Amino acid sequence: DRLQPLGKVPAAVPVLHLWGEEDNALKRGAVEASGEHCEGEYNLVVMQCGHWMMQAAGAACVKEILDHAAAHPIGAPAAKL
Repeated sequence: DRLQPLGKVPAAVPVLHLWGEEDNALKRGAVEASGEHCEGEYNLVVMQCGHWMMQAAGAACVKEILDHAAAHPIGAPAAKL
């Protein structure tokens, strides 16, 4: 049997999207459209690097992730835009 597409299921949790502006694998238009699939908070952070962010800007990535996690503790209700 063939798999059927699930359709679009919006993310209902706070989303942090880290993207390197020099990324050749994921283009800016796709990145900017990602927020349209989120019901909750969507935070796009554009990093000064390419696709391999953790290698190029690891400390900055970790800081963004920790800040996001601290701002959205487990069990807290998701903020609506």
